[in-house]
Formats: sequence, C-alpha cells, structure tokens
Amino acid sequence: MKLMLIGGGNVGRSNTSYETKKIDEEIVKLTNKKEPNFLFIGLADNFSDSYYKVIKDIYKNLGCVTGKITKKTLTHMEVVQDKIKNADIIYIGGGNTVKLVKVLKDTKMDEMLKEALQRNCILAGMSAGAISFCKYGLSDVEIINNVSNNYVKVDGLGFLPFMFVPHFSADPKKKEDLKKY
Repeated sequence: MKLMLIGGGNVGRSNTSYETKKIDEEIVKLTNKKEPNFLFIGLADNFSDSYYKVIKDIYKNLGCVTGKITKKTLTHMEVVQDKIKNADIIYIGGGNTVKLVKVLKDTKMDEMLKEALQRNCILAGMSAGAISFCKYGLSDVEIINNVSNNYVKVDGLGFLPFMFVPHFSADPKKKEDLKKY
C-alpha cells in the first residue's frame, strides 16, 4: 500500500511559491519507473483546469506522462476506469472534501481507487484529496459555505483508519476545533 498524504504546501498556483518539490519527487521515485503514468483527479474544487496545468508541468518535468479526470470526464465512466487502471500515480487535488467524497462514491471511483491501491499504484492527495483516503478529516467546509466559523469532522473513504487534519499549523482555531472530536 502506497499512500502519500500531503497536509499542506503550495504547488505554485496563483503566483504562490512551489513548496512541495521534495514530496513530488518522492512520489515519482516510489513508482520505480522511468516514465510513470500520472493521473490528476480534480473534482474537489472549481478550478481543476488551472490546478491541472500547474500539476501537469510539475510531473512532466519529473518524467511522467500526465492525464486528468475532471467533471467533464465523468460523462464517460469507461474512460475514467481506463485512466485509473493505467495509472502508476493517482493524485487527488484539494478543495471541498464533502463534495469530493460524494462524487468518488456516487461514481464508484472509490472502488476503482481501492483496486488501484491493491495493484501497488501510488495514491497521493493534497488537503481534501488526502482527507478522502482516511476515515475522517477536519474540514473547513462550513467556513467556506458560510455556515459557521468552525472546522468540522467529515467522512472520507476510510482507506486508512484515522482522522487527517491538513494545514494544521496554518490556523490556531484548527487545534481548538480538533479537540472537540
């Protein structure tokens, strides 16, 4: 089982610095392949195309052949299944965890991801993507949706039996809200 849970750091989107270089290099190294097939799943945010453009450049520079799954791809589930089946690395981006997990379950991609993990594919997730692999996560979904000012416990897919809390050091309130759970 090869899971890489990334709790924070910038990948260079929106003029931020590129902070996850060593992590990205390690993900590629774990494949033991010269040109691994990299698949980006951008279903957790509304900017998957711009997110993919940045990630694609990073992983192409690391020797990968890149592809993506976005909302548009979901209209062709046979394509989704084929892309997942052929991936050496599957990287799920950040965004809205609740939305992400719902889509993964509704499309049965959760089952496809379990199969990928069993065949030794590297599953990597940033923020919401990382939470999705765990039983639970602490999410800002209520803050983003203006429901409350609290981080809340959300369900993941349960591949790992623990709660994942990305960006823990970025907000002192996260530590306070985590104690509730």
